[in-house]
Amino acid sequence: MPQNPRFAPEDKEFIKELFSVSDKIADKVMNEKSFYNPLNKKIQTKEALLKGNFEGRADKIQKWIDKEVKRLENFPGYDGIEPYISFSRDTVEMMINHAWEINKGKYASQVLGLSSPREKEIIGLLNQYDQMKSKHPDAVLLFRVKDTYQSFREDALKSQQILDLPVKSENIKGQSVPTTSFPHHALDTYLPKLVRAGQRVAICEQLEDPKIRKKEETDRKVTELVSPAGKPIQQPINSPEMPRKKKEEAVVEAPKPTKEQKVEQKNEQTQETKTERQQRPPQMVTANGDKVTHGHAFQSTKNPEEWYFTAKLNGEQLKPQKMDPADLAAYKNKEISVQSLMWKYYPSKIMPKYNEEVFKAPYLPTGEKGEYKNIEKFNVYKEKNPEHEDYGKYKFYAKVDGIQMSTVASKEDLNHYFDRTMTASQLVLKNFGDRLHLKSHYEEFKTPMAIKESDFGRVTKDRNDGKWYVSADLGEMGKTSKKEISFDDGYSLFKTKTATRDQLALKYLDAEIWEKIKVSENQKQEKNKSLKM
Repeated sequence: MPQNPRFAPEDKEFIKELFSVSDKIADKVMNEKSFYNPLNKKIQTKEALLKGNFEGRADKIQKWIDKEVKRLENFPGYDGIEPYISFSRDTVEMMINHAWEINKGKYASQVLGLSSPREKEIIGLLNQYDQMKSKHPDAVLLFRVKDTYQSFREDALKSQQILDLPVKSENIKGQSVPTTSFPHHALDTYLPKLVRAGQRVAICEQLEDPKIRKKEETDRKVTELVSPAGKPIQQPINSPEMPRKKKEEAVVEAPKPTKEQKVEQKNEQTQETKTERQQRPPQMVTANGDKVTHGHAFQSTKNPEEWYFTAKLNGEQLKPQKMDPADLAAYKNKEISVQSLMWKYYPSKIMPKYNEEVFKAPYLPTGEKGEYKNIEKFNVYKEKNPEHEDYGKYKFYAKVDGIQMSTVASKEDLNHYFDRTMTASQLVLKNFGDRLHLKSHYEEFKTPMAIKESDFGRVTKDRNDGKWYVSADLGEMGKTSKKEISFDDGYSLFKTKTATRDQLALKYLDAEIWEKIKVSENQKQEKNKSLKM
């Protein structure tokens, strides 16, 4: 019997115990024929969940998920609700995908088959979009176009990676412009995902119905800005859709149950409570629904001074990782959780995974407005030439706009590659961005808030060896050592001017800079304590 690859065979027993269901129902859950509905705490068939106003039902389930997630943030610690949240997310995802499928014929004309009028319409949209983007350059712009919200250019690539949306291309005067879109009624589902990913979002609405407007272009205006904290920083303007939206969100009262139904419901809740008490819950449920169990630290038998951390993921043992002394001390004193240790030693096992389409997306942003390069090929190989200095090592190979490159892959990046927790675009940008002299590569090195002044990077040429070195002058926090920079970084600084001295200092001296910040903060705390005394 074919099963969803997200479930392992042993998950069947977990599903049976969690929901108190039979083998048959557990099989349907694993094959995505039935889903969990937290609104009635039951397993329901896909057909039943999609009856009637299923979009409103999806909104209510998402609100339940958000409420439970917020509760866990305020009261951290496992209480058995995480698996239910994970299965509820699967339910919402199924409903959103269904909504997209039944409407894709309606929306397909917006992204496919350009004709002259369509090209004229897109050019007008892009002009408006660029105007809005210039006012809000640090925000992802959700652009209302008829019954959808669309994003273009670099915002489309961010939406692709964060929201797992398909990217379409609009051919404008021979140039391919990436776009993403989703139905307008799915805003409450996608907006929180962008905010939780740390993105600032600007929502740009139509000011009137384009169907009754005689002008070719519809006026638009940014009506709401949402910060990563999740709170709007500008209230939305009055819209004719607001009363209708509130009406849609109104809770419809269900018919009162009969006495027999009350008894049956009470028995089901009692049985579910007993099941929850009997089962041994996982220590952590990942963003992908994977279950982490048996997380613990153990002492090496060969070298008693060394300790290792390990855990099981869906019943499979993970390779033990050597622990830092500080982590070991915190673990023994119960000051660090299994979740924190998993994030440090197995990050790629618990991060959200990208599907193959998103992972292989060929768009590589350059950091310049609306520009990107094409990733023609990207893979991993093992160096087999015995005479090569990298013999036996795993390497990344990339071909970008005809330029072929390779480099030794770090263990961390290999894990992200095989676990699909970083896209090809992200890995190429990280490993080859300096060779391609991309501004977007150097923008990843951001100045810590503790360094208030800019222009702290120093790049100088040594008179003895003729090489270029970078250092940092942090004022009262002191100066760092000097590190030699590569030819590519020097070229990016002096020739293409896509890198700054501060960014190079952060790239080469990150650990040393943070150590100086830490020492400075400790000194300030000690000084404040002495003043209080």
